[in-house]
Amino acid sequence: MIETVITVIAGLLAGASLLKRFSKDANQYLQKLSPYQTFIGLAVLALGLWNLIQLIRLMLHGGFSVMSTAVVGLQVVVGFLLCFGWLGQLLFSRSPETEAKSKVLQQKLAPYQGVLGLVLAVLAVFNLVQQMRAFAHL
Repeated sequence: MIETVITVIAGLLAGASLLKRFSKDANQYLQKLSPYQTFIGLAVLALGLWNLIQLIRLMLHGGFSVMSTAVVGLQVVVGFLLCFGWLGQLLFSRSPETEAKSKVLQQKLAPYQGVLGLVLAVLAVFNLVQQMRAFAHL
């Protein structure tokens, strides 16, 4: 449950550029979260990587869920995009060439961040509802 809340918050934070067009209230709340963008991004990236390992284990035993696969993939991508600035400083700041390449990569990926974030938020909520329904039928 907490994982889903963090994932939805990360998705909304990543989609803030698109959300502010529709609602000024949403933009106001998301701006309060923006100082924590890197930490939320790291949390979702870590969750995504952990869930990827769990998903691979599940697939090896014959289990497969398209929804879970999509959520895990988006967790990794959106988490990476949210903390890309910090990761760039940490990993690429030693070489001016790599730093320039990372900034170019970030500029190429930035237009997709909003859409991917909103898709992640919607899929995370949908996945939670789907899992709750499956659990209720047990």
